[in-house]
Amino acid sequence: MPKVTDDIGKAMFDILQSYCGDVEKVVRKTVKDVSREASERLRSTSPRKTGEYAKGWKVKQTRDAPNYAEATVYESKKPGLAHLLEHGRKAGKKNGYPYPAAPAKPHIQKIEEWAAEEVVKRLESKL
Repeated sequence: MPKVTDDIGKAMFDILQSYCGDVEKVVRKTVKDVSREASERLRSTSPRKTGEYAKGWKVKQTRDAPNYAEATVYESKKPGLAHLLEHGRKAGKKNGYPYPAAPAKPHIQKIEEWAAEEVVKRLESKL
């Protein structure tokens, strides 16, 4: 005859296993939703000349392990321009030819900070 403690232990294990699965689903969905919103916010707040840079923001699930979820928001059409616009550039010379300074137009850091805070806030409210 099985012991009562064995039955309780198995029941507790099953309950915790189920809860962990639910938590993983909530974390994945929250990371996916916030990264999508961050991408949309970057599209709307990015500096515009022709609009091509702003349209290039994409989301990629970079890691999706059982205990870890990660998404990357990146600029697919002009990736080098993101750094230049965010940080600017000093004037200088290359191969003897001068190039002008480019003023910084910060727009990524605000969204990055918002996304980090938003993931934590949503997870705290859902869990």
